[in-house]
Amino acid sequence: MRRTTLAELGNHMAIGLETPAGPRPTQFAFRPWGTQDDLAIGKERADNPAMNPAELLDRILARMLTQWGTHDFTSCGEGEKMLILSRSWSADLFTAWAQLRRATCGASMPEQIRCRGCRKTYGYDIDLDTLEVDVLDEDDFVHHEVDLFDGLVVPGKSGTKNRHTTVTIAPIRWEVYRTLQMKDLASAKQKLVGASVVGAGLGDDDRPLESFWLAPELQGVELSKKDLEMLSDDINETSFGPKLRIEPTCPTCGAVTVEAISWVYDGFFSVRASSRSHRRKRSDARSSISSSTAREDSSGT
Repeated sequence: MRRTTLAELGNHMAIGLETPAGPRPTQFAFRPWGTQDDLAIGKERADNPAMNPAELLDRILARMLTQWGTHDFTSCGEGEKMLILSRSWSADLFTAWAQLRRATCGASMPEQIRCRGCRKTYGYDIDLDTLEVDVLDEDDFVHHEVDLFDGLVVPGKSGTKNRHTTVTIAPIRWEVYRTLQMKDLASAKQKLVGASVVGAGLGDDDRPLESFWLAPELQGVELSKKDLEMLSDDINETSFGPKLRIEPTCPTCGAVTVEAISWVYDGFFSVRASSRSHRRKRSDARSSISSSTAREDSSGT
Protein backbone atom coordinates (compact mmCIF):
# COMPACT_ATOMS: atom_id res chain seq x y z
CA MET A 1 0.00 0.00 0.00
CA ARG A 2 1.24 3.46 -0.90
CA ARG A 3 -0.08 6.73 0.52
CA THR A 4 -0.41 9.73 -1.79
CA THR A 5 -2.75 12.71 -2.22
CA LEU A 6 -5.66 13.38 -4.55
CA ALA A 7 -3.65 16.00 -6.43
CA GLU A 8 -0.68 13.67 -6.93
CA LEU A 9 -2.86 10.69 -7.87
CA GLY A 10 -4.96 12.49 -10.49
CA ASN A 11 -7.69 10.57 -12.29
CA HIS A 12 -6.54 7.11 -11.29
CA MET A 13 -8.30 4.50 -9.17
CA ALA A 14 -6.94 3.43 -5.81
CA ILE A 15 -6.99 -0.29 -6.73
CA GLY A 16 -8.02 -0.67 -10.36
CA LEU A 17 -10.04 -3.13 -12.38
CA GLU A 18 -9.32 -6.85 -12.18
CA THR A 19 -7.61 -8.46 -15.15
CA PRO A 20 -6.54 -12.07 -15.81
CA ALA A 21 -2.91 -10.94 -15.94
CA GLY A 22 -0.82 -7.82 -16.20
CA PRO A 23 -1.28 -4.38 -14.63
CA ARG A 24 -4.67 -3.21 -13.40
CA PRO A 25 -6.34 -0.49 -15.51
CA THR A 26 -6.78 2.53 -13.23
CA GLN A 27 -7.45 5.59 -15.39
CA PHE A 28 -10.81 7.33 -15.58
CA ALA A 29 -12.10 10.56 -17.13
CA PHE A 30 -15.08 12.90 -16.85
CA ARG A 31 -16.96 15.23 -19.14
CA PRO A 32 -17.74 18.80 -18.00
CA TRP A 33 -20.60 19.22 -15.53
CA GLY A 34 -23.20 21.75 -16.73
CA THR A 35 -26.43 23.24 -15.44
CA GLN A 36 -28.49 20.71 -17.40
CA ASP A 37 -26.81 17.97 -15.39
CA ASP A 38 -28.06 19.62 -12.19
CA LEU A 39 -31.60 19.60 -13.56
CA ALA A 40 -31.34 15.95 -14.62
CA ILE A 41 -29.94 14.90 -11.24
CA GLY A 42 -32.68 16.83 -9.44
CA LYS A 43 -35.37 15.14 -11.54
CA GLU A 44 -33.87 11.71 -10.93
CA ARG A 45 -33.92 12.31 -7.18
CA ALA A 46 -37.51 13.52 -7.32
CA ASP A 47 -38.52 10.44 -9.32
CA ASN A 48 -36.69 8.10 -6.91
CA PRO A 49 -37.24 9.47 -3.38
CA ALA A 50 -36.14 6.20 -1.74
CA MET A 51 -32.70 6.31 -3.41
CA ASN A 52 -29.94 6.17 -0.81
CA PRO A 53 -26.72 8.28 -1.00
CA ALA A 54 -24.68 5.42 -2.51
CA GLU A 55 -27.19 4.87 -5.32
CA LEU A 56 -27.16 8.59 -6.10
CA LEU A 57 -23.36 8.59 -6.11
CA ASP A 58 -23.04 5.86 -8.72
CA ARG A 59 -25.83 7.31 -10.87
CA ILE A 60 -23.99 10.62 -10.97
CA LEU A 61 -20.68 8.90 -11.74
CA ALA A 62 -22.35 6.86 -14.48
CA ARG A 63 -23.64 10.13 -15.96
CA MET A 64 -20.36 12.08 -15.75
CA LEU A 65 -17.71 9.42 -16.50
CA THR A 66 -16.50 9.02 -20.06
CA GLN A 67 -13.87 6.36 -19.24
CA TRP A 68 -13.61 3.77 -16.47
CA GLY A 69 -10.44 1.75 -16.89
CA THR A 70 -10.83 -0.20 -20.13
CA HIS A 71 -14.53 0.71 -20.44
CA ASP A 72 -15.62 3.48 -22.81
CA PHE A 73 -18.65 4.92 -21.04
CA THR A 74 -19.54 7.10 -24.03
CA SER A 75 -20.67 3.97 -25.85
CA CYS A 76 -22.23 2.11 -22.88
CA GLY A 77 -25.90 2.06 -21.99
CA GLU A 78 -27.12 3.18 -18.57
CA GLY A 79 -27.65 -0.36 -17.32
CA GLU A 80 -24.21 -1.49 -18.47
CA LYS A 81 -22.54 1.44 -16.73
CA MET A 82 -24.34 0.69 -13.47
CA LEU A 83 -23.36 -2.97 -13.65
CA ILE A 84 -19.70 -2.13 -14.25
CA LEU A 85 -19.63 0.30 -11.32
CA SER A 86 -21.45 -2.09 -8.98
CA ARG A 87 -18.75 -4.71 -9.52
CA SER A 88 -15.93 -2.21 -8.98
CA TRP A 89 -14.18 -1.66 -5.66
CA SER A 90 -15.81 0.92 -3.41
CA ALA A 91 -12.37 2.50 -2.89
CA ASP A 92 -12.23 3.29 -6.60
CA LEU A 93 -15.68 4.88 -6.67
CA PHE A 94 -14.92 7.03 -3.62
CA THR A 95 -11.67 8.12 -5.31
CA ALA A 96 -13.51 9.05 -8.52
CA TRP A 97 -16.19 10.84 -6.46
CA ALA A 98 -13.57 12.98 -4.71
CA GLN A 99 -11.82 13.76 -8.00
CA LEU A 100 -15.15 14.72 -9.61
CA ARG A 101 -15.75 17.16 -6.76
CA ARG A 102 -12.28 18.69 -7.25
CA ALA A 103 -12.83 19.01 -11.00
CA THR A 104 -16.35 20.43 -10.67
CA CYS A 105 -16.29 22.66 -7.58
CA GLY A 106 -12.61 23.06 -6.77
CA ALA A 107 -10.42 21.70 -3.99
CA SER A 108 -11.58 24.06 -1.23
CA MET A 109 -14.30 22.85 1.16
CA PRO A 110 -14.92 25.41 3.95
CA GLU A 111 -16.40 23.83 7.08
CA GLN A 112 -17.54 24.99 10.50
CA ILE A 113 -15.95 22.88 13.26
CA ARG A 114 -17.30 22.63 16.81
CA CYS A 115 -14.32 22.17 19.13
CA ARG A 116 -14.71 19.20 21.43
CA GLY A 117 -12.51 20.92 24.00
CA CYS A 118 -13.75 24.48 24.51
CA ARG A 119 -16.99 23.94 22.49
CA LYS A 120 -16.36 27.03 20.38
CA THR A 121 -17.02 27.00 16.62
CA TYR A 122 -14.35 27.99 14.11
CA GLY A 123 -13.88 27.93 10.36
CA TYR A 124 -11.68 25.32 8.71
CA ASP A 125 -10.87 25.03 5.01
CA ILE A 126 -10.53 21.43 3.82
CA ASP A 127 -8.05 21.21 0.94
CA LEU A 128 -8.98 18.22 -1.21
CA ASP A 129 -5.69 18.55 -3.10
CA THR A 130 -3.89 17.36 0.02
CA LEU A 131 -6.44 14.72 1.06
CA GLU A 132 -4.57 11.46 1.61
CA VAL A 133 -5.34 8.39 -0.51
CA ASP A 134 -4.10 4.84 0.05
CA VAL A 135 -3.48 3.09 -3.25
CA LEU A 136 -2.44 -0.41 -4.28
CA ASP A 137 1.20 -0.70 -5.25
CA GLU A 138 2.02 -2.85 -8.26
CA ASP A 139 3.52 -5.66 -6.15
CA ASP A 140 1.00 -5.43 -3.28
CA PHE A 141 -1.70 -7.95 -2.40
CA VAL A 142 -5.31 -6.81 -2.49
CA HIS A 143 -6.16 -9.25 0.33
CA HIS A 144 -4.73 -9.39 3.84
CA GLU A 145 -5.11 -11.62 6.88
CA VAL A 146 -6.42 -10.80 10.36
CA ASP A 147 -5.99 -12.88 13.52
CA LEU A 148 -9.16 -13.10 15.61
CA PHE A 149 -9.51 -13.18 19.40
CA ASP A 150 -12.25 -15.82 19.65
CA GLY A 151 -12.56 -17.09 16.09
CA LEU A 152 -15.22 -17.21 13.40
CA VAL A 153 -17.50 -20.25 13.16
CA VAL A 154 -18.90 -20.82 9.68
CA PRO A 155 -21.49 -23.48 8.77
CA GLY A 156 -19.92 -26.16 6.61
CA LYS A 157 -21.31 -28.95 4.49
CA SER A 158 -23.66 -31.53 6.05
CA GLY A 159 -24.34 -29.29 9.03
CA THR A 160 -20.73 -29.19 10.25
CA LYS A 161 -19.25 -26.05 11.79
CA ASN A 162 -15.75 -24.84 10.96
CA ARG A 163 -13.88 -22.49 13.30
CA HIS A 164 -11.30 -20.10 11.84
CA THR A 165 -8.88 -18.16 14.03
CA THR A 166 -7.49 -16.23 11.05
CA VAL A 167 -9.62 -14.78 8.25
CA THR A 168 -8.86 -13.24 4.87
CA ILE A 169 -10.05 -9.69 4.22
CA ALA A 170 -10.82 -8.22 0.79
CA PRO A 171 -11.80 -4.66 -0.20
CA ILE A 172 -15.53 -4.00 -0.42
CA ARG A 173 -17.38 -4.01 -3.74
CA TRP A 174 -19.56 -1.02 -4.50
CA GLU A 175 -22.70 -3.17 -4.77
CA VAL A 176 -22.54 -3.64 -0.99
CA TYR A 177 -22.86 0.12 -0.36
CA ARG A 178 -26.03 0.22 -2.45
CA THR A 179 -27.75 -1.98 0.15
CA LEU A 180 -26.69 -0.03 3.23
CA GLN A 181 -29.13 2.01 5.28
CA MET A 182 -26.83 4.30 7.22
CA LYS A 183 -29.54 5.07 9.80
CA ASP A 184 -29.11 1.48 11.03
CA LEU A 185 -25.43 1.56 11.92
CA ALA A 186 -25.36 -1.91 13.53
CA SER A 187 -26.74 -3.51 10.36
CA ALA A 188 -24.40 -1.47 8.15
CA LYS A 189 -21.36 -2.51 10.19
CA GLN A 190 -22.23 -6.21 10.00
CA LYS A 191 -22.89 -6.02 6.25
CA LEU A 192 -19.51 -4.38 5.66
CA VAL A 193 -17.70 -6.96 7.80
CA GLY A 194 -19.60 -9.80 6.15
CA ALA A 195 -18.69 -8.54 2.70
CA SER A 196 -15.02 -8.10 3.64
CA VAL A 197 -14.37 -11.56 5.12
CA VAL A 198 -13.95 -13.79 2.06
CA GLY A 199 -12.10 -16.81 3.39
CA ALA A 200 -9.22 -18.14 5.47
CA GLY A 201 -5.51 -18.28 4.72
CA LEU A 202 -3.75 -16.46 1.88
CA GLY A 203 -1.79 -18.00 -0.96
CA ASP A 204 1.07 -16.54 -2.99
CA ASP A 205 -1.44 -15.83 -5.79
CA ASP A 206 -3.27 -13.29 -3.56
CA ARG A 207 -6.22 -15.67 -3.19
CA PRO A 208 -7.72 -17.19 -0.01
CA LEU A 209 -6.61 -20.77 0.58
CA GLU A 210 -10.20 -21.50 1.61
CA SER A 211 -12.94 -19.28 0.20
CA PHE A 212 -16.34 -18.72 1.75
CA TRP A 213 -18.99 -16.02 1.60
CA LEU A 214 -20.78 -14.71 4.67
CA ALA A 215 -24.46 -13.79 4.52
CA PRO A 216 -25.46 -10.15 5.02
CA GLU A 217 -25.65 -9.21 8.70
CA LEU A 218 -23.67 -12.41 9.44
CA GLN A 219 -26.67 -14.75 9.66
CA GLY A 220 -25.72 -18.30 10.53
CA VAL A 221 -22.19 -17.55 11.75
CA GLU A 222 -20.72 -17.22 15.24
CA LEU A 223 -18.62 -14.11 15.85
CA SER A 224 -17.99 -12.39 19.17
CA LYS A 225 -18.64 -8.69 19.70
CA LYS A 226 -14.91 -8.28 20.39
CA ASP A 227 -13.97 -9.78 17.02
CA LEU A 228 -16.72 -7.85 15.20
CA GLU A 229 -15.42 -4.52 16.48
CA MET A 230 -11.80 -5.49 15.80
CA LEU A 231 -12.63 -6.48 12.21
CA SER A 232 -14.60 -3.27 11.69
CA ASP A 233 -11.66 -1.18 12.91
CA ASP A 234 -9.22 -3.15 10.75
CA ILE A 235 -11.35 -2.62 7.64
CA ASN A 236 -11.50 1.13 8.31
CA GLU A 237 -7.77 1.43 8.96
CA THR A 238 -6.50 -0.76 6.12
CA SER A 239 -8.97 0.21 3.40
CA PHE A 240 -7.77 1.66 0.14
CA GLY A 241 -9.06 4.97 -1.20
CA PRO A 242 -9.36 8.52 0.15
CA LYS A 243 -9.15 9.06 3.90
CA LEU A 244 -12.33 11.03 4.44
CA ARG A 245 -11.41 12.57 7.76
CA ILE A 246 -9.75 15.72 9.06
CA GLU A 247 -7.97 16.60 12.29
CA PRO A 248 -8.24 20.39 12.70
CA THR A 249 -6.64 22.20 15.64
CA CYS A 250 -8.77 24.68 17.55
CA PRO A 251 -7.27 28.21 17.34
CA THR A 252 -8.66 29.01 20.80
CA CYS A 253 -7.65 26.09 23.01
CA GLY A 254 -5.40 23.99 20.73
CA ALA A 255 -7.52 20.86 21.00
CA VAL A 256 -7.50 18.52 17.99
CA THR A 257 -10.92 17.40 16.77
CA VAL A 258 -11.20 14.32 14.56
CA GLU A 259 -14.05 14.80 12.09
CA ALA A 260 -15.35 12.60 9.26
CA ILE A 261 -15.86 14.24 5.87
CA SER A 262 -19.35 13.40 4.65
CA TRP A 263 -19.35 12.15 1.06
CA VAL A 264 -23.15 12.61 0.74
CA TYR A 265 -23.92 14.60 -2.41
CA ASP A 266 -25.68 17.69 -0.99
CA GLY A 267 -22.84 18.61 1.37
CA PHE A 268 -19.90 17.26 -0.60
CA PHE A 269 -20.73 19.19 -3.77
CA SER A 270 -21.80 22.45 -2.12
CA VAL A 271 -19.73 25.62 -2.52
CA ARG A 272 -20.43 28.10 0.24
CA ALA A 273 -20.88 31.64 -1.04
CA SER A 274 -18.93 33.13 1.85
CA SER A 275 -15.76 31.48 0.60
CA ARG A 276 -15.94 33.07 -2.86
CA SER A 277 -17.97 36.28 -2.60
CA HIS A 278 -16.36 39.73 -2.53
CA ARG A 279 -18.43 42.78 -1.67
CA ARG A 280 -17.22 45.93 -3.43
CA LYS A 281 -16.79 48.88 -1.08
CA ARG A 282 -18.27 52.22 -2.06
CA SER A 283 -15.75 54.98 -2.71
CA ASP A 284 -15.62 57.99 -0.39
CA ALA A 285 -16.90 60.23 -3.19
CA ARG A 286 -19.86 57.98 -3.91
CA SER A 287 -20.62 57.69 -0.21
CA SER A 288 -20.59 61.45 0.27
CA ILE A 289 -22.83 61.98 -2.78
CA SER A 290 -25.30 59.40 -1.52
CA SER A 291 -25.30 60.92 1.95
CA SER A 292 -25.87 64.46 0.71
CA THR A 293 -28.59 63.28 -1.67
CA ALA A 294 -30.34 61.54 1.18
CA ARG A 295 -30.22 64.74 3.26
CA GLU A 296 -31.56 66.81 0.35
CA ASP A 297 -34.42 64.36 -0.21
CA SER A 298 -35.36 64.41 3.45
CA SER A 299 -35.39 68.23 3.52
CA GLY A 300 -37.74 68.41 0.53
CA THR A 301 -35.43 70.59 -1.63
